[in-house]
Amino acid sequence: MLQLPGVNAFSAFRLNKLRERIQADIGQVTGVRAQFEHFVELEQSLDEQSMAVLRRLLGDVSEAAVDADYSCWVVPRIGTISPWSSKATDIAHNCGLGVVTRIERGIRFDFQLADGVQLDEQALSVIHALVHDRMTESVLKNAEDAERLFSHADPA
Repeated sequence: MLQLPGVNAFSAFRLNKLRERIQADIGQVTGVRAQFEHFVELEQSLDEQSMAVLRRLLGDVSEAAVDADYSCWVVPRIGTISPWSSKATDIAHNCGLGVVTRIERGIRFDFQLADGVQLDEQALSVIHALVHDRMTESVLKNAEDAERLFSHADPA
């Protein structure tokens, strides 16, 4: 699996509203950042030219250094294929990227906390409830868990 950063997922206004909502519920959060993250399942590794095409398709963004006290990834519900993924994968194939099996997009949320603050499970569940739709999305606590997006189960 290849993981590539994308552009900002939300406007500054929307992030400020989210931060205010979290502060009203649990306090402790002083800043929020949200950036698209692309996860690419490949049949084989990409050569330099194919990688350049993929980066152009997804919006070539270099990963910025993030000073986050807590990060989580909101991705399409594990076990499903999002409509965005179907269309993005078709576009990649039409651009000559036949080795791309599937592309998925998620959002990486980075939170800055007040000095010395640790989030407990209750605070995390409040944050997770505010950043995702539990019917269509899953929250991952680390990027490595995104491998589960591409798990292939045998039909029952």
